[in-house]
Amino acid sequence: MKQFWKDTFYKNGYLLIAAAWLFTLSFIFSNYWSYTSSPNGVKSSLEKYIRHNEESFESLLKDSTLLRKLVSQQQSAGDLEQITEKKYGVFLYRENTPKGTQLVFWNTQVSLPTQEILEREDNHYMTTLSNGQYEVLRKRVNVQNKPILAICLLPVHRQYFLSSDYLQNGFVDHPNLEHNYSIADIVTSYPVQSSNGAILFYLQPRGDNIYSNDWITLLLRMMGSVLFLFFIHNIAISISKTRGPLLGVSFITVILVGLRILSYYFQIPINFRQFELFDPQIYGTSSVLKSLGDLLINSVLFFWLVLFAKIQFSRKAAKLDIKNIFFRWIVIVALSCIMILMTLVCGHIIRSLVADSQISFDVTNFFSLNIYSIFGFLVLCCVSLGYFILSQVLLQILNTLTRGHYYVKALTLSVIGLVVLSGRINNPFALFELSVLIWLLLYVYLMSKTELGYRQISFPVANALFWLFIFSASIAGIIIFENRTREIDLRMRTAEKLAMQTNPSNERLLNITIQSFSNNFFLNNLPRLKSANTNKDFKDSLINANFTAYLNKYDTELFFYDENEKPISSNESRTYDTLNTIYRIQAKATTVPGLRYFETSYDNISYIYLKEIKDSSDQMKAYFFMLAIPKRYRSEALYPELFKQPEDYTFEQSSAYAYAVYDKGELSKHINDYGFPIVLKPTDIPKDEFTIKYNNGASELWYKATGDKIIVIARHSNFILEAITLFAYLFCAFLFLVAIFQLASLIIRSGFRWRAFKEMWQFNIKSQIYSTIIFVSVFSFIVVGAATIIFFINRYDKNNRDVLSRNIQMMAGELKSHISQYRLNADGYQIYDSATQQLQKDIGYIAELHNYDVNLYNPDGTLQISSQPFVYNKGVLSRMMDPVAFYNLSDLRKIQFVQDEKYGQITYLSIYMPVISEEGVTEAYLNIPYFNSHSNLNQEISTFLVTIINLNAFIFLIAGVIALFLTNRITDSFTLIGDMMKEVNLGQHNEEIVWKRKDEIGGLVKEYNKMVQKLEESAVALAKTEREGAWREMARQVAHEIKNPLTPMKLSIQYLQKAIDNNAPNVKELSSNVAQTLIEQIDHLSKIAADFSQFANIGNVKNEVFDLNQMMQSLISLQDSREGVDIKWNADPHPIIINADKTQMNRLFTNLFQNAVEAIPETKRGVIDVEEKKNGHTVLISIKDNGSGIPVDTQSKIFTPNFTTKTSGTGLGLAMCKSIVEQAKGKIWFETAYGRGTTFYVELQLYDKHLEV
Repeated sequence: MKQFWKDTFYKNGYLLIAAAWLFTLSFIFSNYWSYTSSPNGVKSSLEKYIRHNEESFESLLKDSTLLRKLVSQQQSAGDLEQITEKKYGVFLYRENTPKGTQLVFWNTQVSLPTQEILEREDNHYMTTLSNGQYEVLRKRVNVQNKPILAICLLPVHRQYFLSSDYLQNGFVDHPNLEHNYSIADIVTSYPVQSSNGAILFYLQPRGDNIYSNDWITLLLRMMGSVLFLFFIHNIAISISKTRGPLLGVSFITVILVGLRILSYYFQIPINFRQFELFDPQIYGTSSVLKSLGDLLINSVLFFWLVLFAKIQFSRKAAKLDIKNIFFRWIVIVALSCIMILMTLVCGHIIRSLVADSQISFDVTNFFSLNIYSIFGFLVLCCVSLGYFILSQVLLQILNTLTRGHYYVKALTLSVIGLVVLSGRINNPFALFELSVLIWLLLYVYLMSKTELGYRQISFPVANALFWLFIFSASIAGIIIFENRTREIDLRMRTAEKLAMQTNPSNERLLNITIQSFSNNFFLNNLPRLKSANTNKDFKDSLINANFTAYLNKYDTELFFYDENEKPISSNESRTYDTLNTIYRIQAKATTVPGLRYFETSYDNISYIYLKEIKDSSDQMKAYFFMLAIPKRYRSEALYPELFKQPEDYTFEQSSAYAYAVYDKGELSKHINDYGFPIVLKPTDIPKDEFTIKYNNGASELWYKATGDKIIVIARHSNFILEAITLFAYLFCAFLFLVAIFQLASLIIRSGFRWRAFKEMWQFNIKSQIYSTIIFVSVFSFIVVGAATIIFFINRYDKNNRDVLSRNIQMMAGELKSHISQYRLNADGYQIYDSATQQLQKDIGYIAELHNYDVNLYNPDGTLQISSQPFVYNKGVLSRMMDPVAFYNLSDLRKIQFVQDEKYGQITYLSIYMPVISEEGVTEAYLNIPYFNSHSNLNQEISTFLVTIINLNAFIFLIAGVIALFLTNRITDSFTLIGDMMKEVNLGQHNEEIVWKRKDEIGGLVKEYNKMVQKLEESAVALAKTEREGAWREMARQVAHEIKNPLTPMKLSIQYLQKAIDNNAPNVKELSSNVAQTLIEQIDHLSKIAADFSQFANIGNVKNEVFDLNQMMQSLISLQDSREGVDIKWNADPHPIIINADKTQMNRLFTNLFQNAVEAIPETKRGVIDVEEKKNGHTVLISIKDNGSGIPVDTQSKIFTPNFTTKTSGTGLGLAMCKSIVEQAKGKIWFETAYGRGTTFYVELQLYDKHLEV
């Protein structure tokens, strides 16, 4: 045992050493090199980032030539591009101008120095702007002997007023810090300093500092873990080979399960909980399957273990066959229970992954899929493949126990399954489980088929593709069913919301607005409300800066009343009692404190908000009401895309959905294109609360709400598209997973040696053809998809530019008449300028009319008016125009400029155009930011990708079938040629290959046939040479055989002659002995002469018709009298009539019997099996002995004349046998196994009197 472990560790120790080194490097990097390793490391990294940009800014200020160009607005496009690419904002101010400090250059639209920054001293310090924390660098420089104030705003931390998918908070250039650190409001031990030593801010580690690993550390630890698992895998293989598969499988199972359990409680090998993949909010059902990441790890380990067990047990051909019927049935029932339990568990995992998670499997919307969808597909494939392999093992044992009878397995599974379901009759998933059991019976039936069930480690590609098809289709069916269930549930909840007429997204945005209204704010501004003019200006400023910003599809009114419930100003249009009645009685509460909603009609909802204004002593000072009533034609397209939350999904934004609201059977509201009836018939009104109807390929959900209101939500059906797309995704996921495991297997078997890996990475012709066709399919998909997407993007961008160009020209024409009535103030936006407020309303009207957002900038690039001012009021963007657009319009004097712009994480198309007066003076710059451009483009690309994926899935399947057909056809041809080449033998006739097709293989066959012909010619020449050599050898043997008896004859006569000469007394006796010797030797010479005479006269045949059975009977009776030999004769019951020389036939079989007897060692009991078998017009006689067999080196010479394996004899017996058979137009050959015996076969033609005639 000690030696075993020593050898195993010696052989695989390099894996353990490499894993240890990787873990060591990850520890060193994580704790000493990574900037996230410690608070001091983070502090140093932030200081490095700050000082690098400070040096860049200082270097910029030293470039006097560039500064001169920027200040005088003479910079080139290259100069502007160089500066706008900086990570910090550059602002150049000209001081002491008639207008005060005037901004002459800026390089960003993200930030803008505040008045406080402009008034501070030159230094380095931190400041907080509306969108985050910045380091401020102030420095005065002289440009052309004029003082210029240069300000740098270096972003350190983004902090938006509202976090969304597009507006993400965090440290700039340090994406991993937000979860671990924050900027402290107090002094801490980690001050972050600028290059001049000034403390900018203090770093504060968060209490829940769990996200401590960077990607390099994670990569090193994951690589180390993989190597360690490979080490365990190799040890398990060694144990399996030496100690048996059961011990090997048990070893790797215990190790992997033990490590997995430890990973739940300890950070082994890393802290998995730091990743969103392991977030239970995405998916989580139990303490074992806590998250999608846990399910992924468990499913991969499950697949690995069952595959390992399958391979190990298959090598040993493990079988379980129990003779005792009672115990056999116990095992059958136990295995059936395991099969049912495993099927139900795997089925529920697949169902739960779709139904109980936040993972999108909506394959018809490509951009709704994310990284979790990919992991979800991999989990589905791992679970399915693991189930498939384990079920193979179980069904193989069941097949043995049930003797392969399907009905036994089906009956057992059905009975046990029904018993299980009867105990779970109240289970909400009973119908699903019944469907799974029916699927199991079908699966077992297909597995029972010999051509589909697997008995070996490897299996045909066609079978593999069949099972991948079955599992892909089955999983796709479950996903589609669960997607439908989730989608219907979503429609139900939406119908209830429509009936309630609430909008959670509006409530959330309103909540953000009203939270900024504090008591102090209102108390400080109460005096302004008493004057009618200042009251109106104050309300308009609040609406423009706050409520209009979020809910510009609502008409918003503000009302103020004193502590006596009297209007503070005389211009209030509603009384306190009216609003209070609406708020207290008519309105219903929302999730936001103080905010309520009420219905103004069946298709509209309004909001009302009440705030009681109290002083510090809690005395009532005033009442504030906000009333928001929907605008009649306000477009949803103007809703700010930037602030959308994931749950802000509405059916209005999806072309797949449409809904209608009915009041008392009459249509009061409908959204999107669908043929809703104007008036409902009495038969149309559903009886139940929720009803599903199908109408012309669409699914309609009917909701019978309270009162006479009915909500109908329709969804266009795309079942076929979804099914094909899901199947394509799953099929490709299966292929990808199989390829990954095959690659891992190659790596393990190569021992991480490149040369060994390269040798294993050798494809046969089938694999090469498969790989080529698959590669061409995938490559064509990528090329065609990429080219088409690029074409879509270019065409879409051009169309958008053309549309925006036409619309902005129309807007500019409309604005000319409005702008001519007002004079824009170049100093910026004026809250109390009534003319500007009127222009604001005019621009809002134009924006609504054209369904676009509109910004209007002063000639100096300052924002004057916006139809969506929230973006600028909340600091997402500054009030300065994009510097590149301003340069093109102001400096280059372009009449139009279009570019892609970005703020936050959203990219959008933006078009600019100058508004020029009749006198040719630029009055303003008009801007249309088209937020929906990229979302609409993504929708088009998504639709295209779904279509092309479906087409490629079809092409892929067709290509797979064609590849299978081609490879089988080609490889069958090569197999045929190979088999024929294997049969090529110099000593026998070689058949030519018949090939009718004139292709490359035909050329190969032609060359093969030429080779066969040349081989036949060579064989004839060689046979002639061998015959001549054989005759020479025969002459030598004849001389030797004659010489052998002549020598004793000569010696005997010479001895007798000498005795006569010496008058020996016993001459008479000697004469008698000599005569005896002479007679014996003469008899021997006669036999030799007879043998050679018979061999020479074999061609002289005297054919006759006789029954071979009778002759064989007499020969076998004669041979059976020998001692030590048993002859078993399996004779044909019918006469064997042949037309041959009976004497030669007798000699043929006598020689064969004699050779069989002599081939058996004397120490062994001889057994000779004789068998006759008719085959059409021939009979085959086999004579099999249990002798020593014929050695390989003598097999080719066995029929050669004069060759013998015995110590005496002429060596003509078998040569004579072959000649006799050939004379009878038959065949003779033999099969031998050295040490086990030899079988001679004689094939003779049967006599047919009709053929004879």
